[in-house]
Amino acid sequence: MLLAGITNGVLAAGVITTLGFMIHAGSGNSIGQWFVGIPFAMWAALPFVVVAVLLRRLAGSRRSEIALLVTAVLLSSSSAFFLYQAFIAHLDPQSALVLIFLPMWQFAGLVPLAAIAFALRERQRM
Repeated sequence: MLLAGITNGVLAAGVITTLGFMIHAGSGNSIGQWFVGIPFAMWAALPFVVVAVLLRRLAGSRRSEIALLVTAVLLSSSSAFFLYQAFIAHLDPQSALVLIFLPMWQFAGLVPLAAIAFALRERQRM
């Protein structure tokens, strides 16, 4: 239970950080720009939502919860690092592309980590 709460907190921090960078990068004044940004915000938050759903599905398996906590930390820290690099440290006209491609890279890393979490749950059942 405690691990799930910590993991959810890390995931929430990752989503808030990601959306914060999106707002910082967008800084649009028209309402139309905010509506265009909603699908991108959903896309950027999707890896965090997937980990939260996996956490709920694998609840009760301590080893799986630890694996998902590690996954959440890696997901949130990579998001913060790459978005900082794109929007603060090395601002470039193409920096917004990071918001499109970062979730794909995160899913590429998420698949093996989720498989490990499922394998740990099955191993614990034996």
